Amino acid sequence: MGTFSTATFIDTLSNIPRFIEEEQNLISYSLINDPTIPDRTTFILERKEDIIVEHLIRNIQKLKQLDISHLLILCFTIQPYLNELHKDDKVEFIDLLNFTSQLLKRKRASGY
Repeated sequence: MGTFSTATFIDTLSNIPRFIEEEQNLISYSLINDPTIPDRTTFILERKEDIIVEHLIRNIQKLKQLDISHLLILCFTIQPYLNELHKDDKVEFIDLLNFTSQLLKRKRASGY
């Protein structure tokens, strides 16, 4: 699901310009889509999460070299491991579970 959710996210970002007048006001983003990361569910069930975390740490280090300020990992399975990945106060990790929960609460409150 990682590659497909990433494609959907990029499609969403690509549709934002309809609401923004100047292209220079769009979100600047960098992306790593790494299909070499082993199947997360299998490795978690086999208690080999450290292998996945190592892959993610390498990718996060690559992104940090680009001087990023925020990081979003588009994988719900990985969210419980964010604390292991988040060891740098300079980069704000966006918690996908919390973000989704807040979005659903707002939609429910608005009657949508």
